[in-house]
Amino acid sequence: MTRLGRLVGTALWLSLAPVPAAAQTASVLLAEGIRAYRDLEFAVAVQLLRRALEPTDTRGLSPADRQRAQVYLGAADVFRDELDQAVATFRTLVLADPRFRPDSLVFPPRVTQVFQDVLQTNKAVALAAPRETRLRAGDQGFAVRAYATSRHALQAQITSVRGELIATLYRGQITDSVVLTWGGLDAAGAVVSAGRYTVVVTSSVVPDQVLRSVRLPLEVTVNPLDTLPWPPAPPRTTRGWDLRFVIPGVVVGAGLAVPAALGVGGGKSARIALGLTFGTMGIIGGRPRTSGPSASANAEWRAQVAAVQQENQRRRNRPQMVIRTGPPESREGPTR
Repeated sequence: MTRLGRLVGTALWLSLAPVPAAAQTASVLLAEGIRAYRDLEFAVAVQLLRRALEPTDTRGLSPADRQRAQVYLGAADVFRDELDQAVATFRTLVLADPRFRPDSLVFPPRVTQVFQDVLQTNKAVALAAPRETRLRAGDQGFAVRAYATSRHALQAQITSVRGELIATLYRGQITDSVVLTWGGLDAAGAVVSAGRYTVVVTSSVVPDQVLRSVRLPLEVTVNPLDTLPWPPAPPRTTRGWDLRFVIPGVVVGAGLAVPAALGVGGGKSARIALGLTFGTMGIIGGRPRTSGPSASANAEWRAQVAAVQQENQRRRNRPQMVIRTGPPESREGPTR
């Protein structure tokens, strides 16, 4: 069977067979389009590949297969001398994924040169970010990689939902890729509030003339850390009975009061009262006393308090954060 007959048969099968799943239809069209390209049937390849890339069929193509269909379609248009269509196809491809490059072992320089021209004339980036990042505020743990089509000026900022500038992540030239990091702080170094933010990455050649931008939505959650309790104060010490006061007081008091109580000598009442006074004074002077902690214990406690204060302040300044990202959105022209 000739190549043309095989292609006609494929088209007839696709038109007469029961409607298959989108994935089967698109895959068959892609395979036949690539086969037609390799058989140098470029006009037929263009028809089949465009059919495979139609919205009703691209639902069945994986991202990798969609890229294959686009690069073969652009290459077929190059060989048909339809450069405008080839450039348009390659432009769609590189804006969706600046990292894509045609295989030089598969496509000749005539194709790869057109593709390189498209890379150079279209300044754009694509963003790759984790779906969720957990970090301590200030740790620069949230990272987004920006991939560029070619060298140009890049600016990356964090903005609020109202478009207010929160922080600048990068400003300068990008050639291949650059990693944009953020620690959850604003331009003044303060922890941002929980809420919605946006990473806005703009591409330009002339300063203040934005060609296109990519916006990555963020959902920020702030979870303050529990603070440490105060250290317990050092215990007070209790001193026992001081016999230096108790014994003399009791002995003198008893020496006065007991004989008087037994009727020995005169001045009974006065001696009893005086004896009781001496005994009471001895007991009061020698009673157990509670005193404060030692100077060394106080100094150690104050050092512990200062350490807890410092740690609690650090925890308030560096809470746990969770940053979740949504799908990036590309825009032509200025960001607003």
